[in-house]
This record gives sequence, C-alpha cells and structure tokens, in this order.
Amino acid sequence: LRKNVREVISPNEGLSSREMNRAKRKARQAVNKQRSREAMEDTNGEEIEKKRIKTDVKEEYIIQYDLEAGDAGDWPLEWFCDQLSQDLFSSCWETRHGAATALREVLTVQGDGAGRATYIPSCQMETYHQIWLEDMSIRLLCVLALDRFGDFVSDAVVAPVRETCAQALCGVLKLMNVPACNGVLKILLQLLDHQEWEARHGGLLGLKYLLAVREDMIDVYLPESFPFILQVMHRFLKIFI
Repeated sequence: LRKNVREVISPNEGLSSREMNRAKRKARQAVNKQRSREAMEDTNGEEIEKKRIKTDVKEEYIIQYDLEAGDAGDWPLEWFCDQLSQDLFSSCWETRHGAATALREVLTVQGDGAGRATYIPSCQMETYHQIWLEDMSIRLLCVLALDRFGDFVSDAVVAPVRETCAQALCGVLKLMNVPACNGVLKILLQLLDHQEWEARHGGLLGLKYLLAVREDMIDVYLPESFPFILQVMHRFLKIFI
C-alpha cells in the first residue's frame, strides 16, 4: 500500500531534526523507487502488447501475401464475383439486390474475362469461360425462381431483386454461346408454367432480356416462346378479371 512520507516517519517520535530529515529523504527515495518500478512495469506491458500486435500484423500480411500469390494469373474479379454470387441467396432482400446490381455492372464491363486465367491453355480458355458463364446463369435463374419479394405501390408491384437479376442475366447471355442460351431459354419457359406468380414473373423478366440481347436468335426464340407468353398473359387476365 502507498503511504505518505509523514505516515512513514510519524511513528519515529523523539528524533532529532537531522534524523528527521534523513528519515524523510529515505522515505522519499522509497516512494520514488516504487513509482519508477510501477512505471517500468507499465512500459514493459505496453512494449509486449506492441510486439504482439506487430507479430499479428506480420502474420496476417504473410497469409494475405500467400493467398494473393496462389491466385496469381486468375481473373482479378474472380473472388469478388464468387462472394457476390453467394450473397444472391441471402435472406435479406437488400443484400440480394446489391449483389445482383454489382454482378450486373461487373459482367457488363469485365464479363469477357470471367473464368479465364493465364495458366489455362489458349485452346481451353473459351471452354472455361463458358463454364463460368453457365454457372453464373444457373445462380441467377435460381434467384428468379425463388425470390418472392415484391414492393406493392398502389395497384402496381415492383420486384427489384428479380428485375436486377434478369438484367445481370442479360450480361451473361450476351457472352454465352448458342447451345447454352438454348438451355437458359428452356428453363425460363419452365418458369412460365410455374404455379407461383412470382416465379412466372421472374421467367417473363428473364425472357424479356434474353430476346432483347440475342437479336441474332430472335427468329428462333420468339416463335418458340410466344405460345408460353400468351398462356401466362391469359392466366394473369383470369386473375384480375
């Protein structure tokens, strides 16, 4: 316990003035030593904590460097798009909408490099690119089929998640080959025959952007999809009439 100088020398009554001054000096020296010792302990603790923080930062830097070195040669946005594709299935509609918006912009500007890498042979580059696009299209189609969020405004409804996913799918379809686009068309036509109106709405949105972006296949896709479109419109009219 800390004590004042007077408390330390108070029991020594009957001392001369010289002895009292000597006792005071010794008491002050003892107090100063105690303070310096506590200050050194605090300083050592801070230095140990700083060393620990520096070590953690150094280890984190090494781990990050190893990861970046391991991904050298890949498409720079590969990891980012992978995270966004996982966020497409979030339970929060704002997260799904944000992920779809980011994917739409990335695919529109940098989609041609998706799935490509410097270590892939040039003869296989297009194959890996198409595989990546097919995988992304499946994820977007799943959102079109499963999303149920609708913002009702007076007598109209807005589906921001499905609309944005259909726009992102448009960026994928623009880069896909014809057989893959045919597969997407078949899935969209199946959605048009779904019992849930949200799924049919998602199918219509995807079909709208498919017909808009693949004008080279409009003569094939439009006759094939037109009967399904009429059927869906007839079902909607029966609901509201």
